[in-house]
Amino acid sequence: MIDDTRRLLQDLVSPDLKALQVQVAALEKLVNERFNGMQTNIGSQLQAVEMKLSGQLSALEGKVDSNHASVLNSLNLDRRIERLEVALSSAATDETGEETRRTMSPLRYKTTASQAAAAPAAEPEALEAGAE
Repeated sequence: MIDDTRRLLQDLVSPDLKALQVQVAALEKLVNERFNGMQTNIGSQLQAVEMKLSGQLSALEGKVDSNHASVLNSLNLDRRIERLEVALSSAATDETGEETRRTMSPLRYKTTASQAAAAPAAEPEALEAGAE
């Protein structure tokens, strides 16, 4: 009787079990295909976004470079620096070849060595009081 019951269960359950196994295998295959499709789709979208951002970054870098060049050109820094260098080198010596002492601005205030010698010297007490 136990053997008959076992055969009966195998005859009834076995085909259903095999059918369920086939369905599970089909579902696994379908899920894997969809997952791979989504992965490919996401990868291509990510690549498109990277390309777009790369293009925008290049355009932004170009704008920054052109604005930087425009600012430098509008300020004429090269010419200003050149004029300052010329003024500083010419301020180092005056027409008579005497050295100058630059006080506030080398372009406006020139004091020759002879003018500095003629100016009254500060008293030592005043210098010491100023140092404290």
